[in-house]
Amino acid sequence: MIFGTSPFSCVVRLLLGFFFALSFLAALAAVPTQALSFGGANSYYLYAYRTGDQIQVLDAMQAAGMKTLRIFIMQTLVNQKGSNNYAVSDVESPVGVYDDTILSMIDTLMLRTQQRGIKLVIALHDRYSLGCWSSDAYVQKYQIPVSSDCGSRPFDNDLTAFYKNAAAAADMDRRFAYIVAHRNPNFGNRSWSNIPEAILGFDIQNEGQAHLLNGVIPNRNWICDRASKLKPRLATGVLVLSGGGADIWDSALDEHFKCPYIDVVSVHSYYASSWASALPPVIQEAKSYGKRVVVEEFGSTGLSTKAGGLKSQIEVLQNLGIPWMVWQVNKPNNYDDFEVFTTDTASWSVLSSGAKAAIGLQGAFSWPELTYEGAPVPNVVMNRPPSPTPSSPKRSPPPFNNNKCNKCEVPMCRGGCWCDDNCDCKPNSGGGTCDKCNIAQSQGGCKCDNLCGCKPGSCWS
Repeated sequence: MIFGTSPFSCVVRLLLGFFFALSFLAALAAVPTQALSFGGANSYYLYAYRTGDQIQVLDAMQAAGMKTLRIFIMQTLVNQKGSNNYAVSDVESPVGVYDDTILSMIDTLMLRTQQRGIKLVIALHDRYSLGCWSSDAYVQKYQIPVSSDCGSRPFDNDLTAFYKNAAAAADMDRRFAYIVAHRNPNFGNRSWSNIPEAILGFDIQNEGQAHLLNGVIPNRNWICDRASKLKPRLATGVLVLSGGGADIWDSALDEHFKCPYIDVVSVHSYYASSWASALPPVIQEAKSYGKRVVVEEFGSTGLSTKAGGLKSQIEVLQNLGIPWMVWQVNKPNNYDDFEVFTTDTASWSVLSSGAKAAIGLQGAFSWPELTYEGAPVPNVVMNRPPSPTPSSPKRSPPPFNNNKCNKCEVPMCRGGCWCDDNCDCKPNSGGGTCDKCNIAQSQGGCKCDNLCGCKPGSCWS
């Protein structure tokens, strides 16, 4: 269409230009923006928490604006750190004989994190399970010397022979391959290697070769060698992370940066004064090799010092544009150690403010695997029912107020409905998928299938 130069045509052109501009801005606003930084947390055995406690922790993380959760695949004892969790065995015992129990627990956690916009970082093995605080099947098979007190005598746990043993490395590669090939029924039965919407990446090993005699690294290429076997198994968008060390120096080995199979170099340190001076060279080296850096562990302790310690470290990391994951979110909070939860209101406020601010900062690296739309307003479902006890009385479903399902979801046969992510009833819906699967029937819930849908005829009575 061709317009002339009359006053009418000029008005038309102006109006068209105005509407085109509005359309462009609307489209731009709808496009998810890549995260340039983020805040997250470790909670290394959260998959073993009882359902009510696990959901409470995840909801708190979501409300705080946290975007990542780091967990370990390892044996966990019952009631660890006072958290009322289930005991769970490692994925293999003996070496090469696999038990999917722990992986199935993570399947459920993975669904819940994904629903809250949180991605998992999964450590495929823990260095401290090799005879330092814990002993897994590798200790027995490879006769690894065990430390009687890893807190004061970690050097007794000599891993030199293990990290130089080709057979042990091959066993570890098979472990990793088995784990990432595990299929999650909550994501179309896809393997973990191909669920980029829920998994940010895999750590090769938590703090591999850390705390060894005289600070010697027995095999500086061990992490890269494992990554070379793992990386080809992963879909685009699922990253390989190095897993960190005991401190900045052994987290940031040159071999990690030079390795073509490692995407992200993970940095750990509990020396708060080190970040400002020691981290900038790490960032520069990462950029020179086309890598990214994340501070995967840091923390603070003390009744009167924890909040301030966290605040000062986060400020340094934010100024450097580096994403972070605090060690660690745990229910219950522990002032004398690094565990933190909402009951420590001062520390939690620091974490929440930091995580929310991180999303909008100019980061040192781009994280296209993490996106957000518009302002980082958490999507929180409030007023969930408490964890039921065996003596919980039967009760009627709660009343609906302003179209809200107070317990998402109440069974269809009791007036429930399909709920969206804000726990609002979807129009013309009834029954169906519930984003808080397995709420007790006594609390107005229903029995759920493996897709978190209510099973027919499963209403409480």
